Amino acid sequence: MALAFKSHEFPFRISPSSDVVTDSYDIEFPSPIREDDDGYVVRAALQSFKFESFVNGSTEDWEVGGESVALEVIPKGRRRVTVTVHANMRPREAVAKTNPAFQFRATVNVLVIADLTGSSS
Repeated sequence: MALAFKSHEFPFRISPSSDVVTDSYDIEFPSPIREDDDGYVVRAALQSFKFESFVNGSTEDWEVGGESVALEVIPKGRRRVTVTVHANMRPREAVAKTNPAFQFRATVNVLVIADLTGSSS
């Protein structure tokens, strides 16, 4: 058994009217992922994230209404998984109503950790 680490950066453009934005990425490991009673032994962790707000193209400070990041890992075979990121960022409702020009950019870095069998078969 050996641990393997892979990371991926997910860039997002988020509109204030968006409920959640989603993106997925396939990650392949050099050896099969170990299985136990709960399935494949692979997890994803939030390595870092950055949310920025813009008004008419310029970076602006704003009042947080809510932000969230959720990760999902779905095995797609013995060596491959799909990692999905769900992100949401929005200003307080009163701020969004008074200035609908708010746009958001997010960068989410995900670390995927898999327990490999160590065999290349």
